[in-house]
Amino acid sequence: MLSFRLHPNPTEQAELSPETSLLTLYPLKTDQPRPFILVLPGGGYQHLAKHEGAPVAHWLNSLGIHAGVLDYQVGDFSVTSLLDDVEEALRWIRGASQHWNVISNKVGMIGFSAGGHLASIFSTTRAEKPDLLLLGYPVITFQAPYAHMGSRLHFLGDNPAPAELRSFSSESQVTSRTPPTFIWTTANDASVPVENSLLFSNALSEQGIPFELHIFEEGRHGLGLAKEHPHCRQWLSLAANWLREHHYTNTEELITPTLFIAGDSTAAIKGAGEKPMTGWGEYLQSYFGTSVRVENRAINGRSTKSFISDGRLDAILKDFKAGDYLFIQFGHNDEKKEDPLRYTDPDTEYRRNLTQYIEAARQLGGIPVLLPL
Repeated sequence: MLSFRLHPNPTEQAELSPETSLLTLYPLKTDQPRPFILVLPGGGYQHLAKHEGAPVAHWLNSLGIHAGVLDYQVGDFSVTSLLDDVEEALRWIRGASQHWNVISNKVGMIGFSAGGHLASIFSTTRAEKPDLLLLGYPVITFQAPYAHMGSRLHFLGDNPAPAELRSFSSESQVTSRTPPTFIWTTANDASVPVENSLLFSNALSEQGIPFELHIFEEGRHGLGLAKEHPHCRQWLSLAANWLREHHYTNTEELITPTLFIAGDSTAAIKGAGEKPMTGWGEYLQSYFGTSVRVENRAINGRSTKSFISDGRLDAILKDFKAGDYLFIQFGHNDEKKEDPLRYTDPDTEYRRNLTQYIEAARQLGGIPVLLPL
């Protein structure tokens, strides 16, 4: 049975089984019905690659799509039980549509590496299918010479029969009911050969299934959102365009990013009694128009330390979403040695505090910006 739990943060979690599968939900804050995409991280069926989970869900949220990450069974598992967990997740998502505005016939799935194998073999063999499929550098075949042997070993064991190898090679299971598919990979992937994506694309073509394939010349395996690889990072915009073509999002529906300001009197909005003094943050909105919403949370007299202890950073993070900006400017109040509630040592605590701001924004899929004094 599928149980459901609410957490203090925007994430909700639903436990799929008493074993190991866990569905973590990232619903949008909206009253409008929206599509949903289920994320399956990679990890060779031995572990789960976290950078292919929550960050991908936050990216999907930034496109106006509900998301969920399935931490599926790895290690010692039954293949049937694993596929049943994916099916139960998909059914729960579609059945929950009336509770938090999921469009039940727009439920997609995205898988990376071994998660791409799980997504593709599920989508080709099970009756309950996603409405579309996205695959990043996917494991597709368990047959020589292009099999990823680690994934095959953990999925089928030491000595799988030839019939099993074919049954769980996704390119051999494509039918006319396989959903439209977006695939990206790199030509020199040293872990999962590019032929995996080519085999699946060829099978889709033979069955007349709409698909889009992008092969980048260079890039290591496991790039995820490819933050450190600008060329491969193009897959994000290519996938967003493909999703728009399939009516999962469009340019007008993209969520407007918010620029939050965490700072002191230098940036803060000044009251009538303080005029004509102004903070620089008061002027930003006029430069952005409607393309960015500015939330100036700076306040007089705060340091990196007291802004956190007052709960002001937590208040920002409660409203923060993927694609938002966090502008950070502190300094002169951190220098006040006479005030232990505000003072921070520049080489230790001040650095740690700034790191806390930066990492908090990045964990939610946002962009931190440090401003000079």
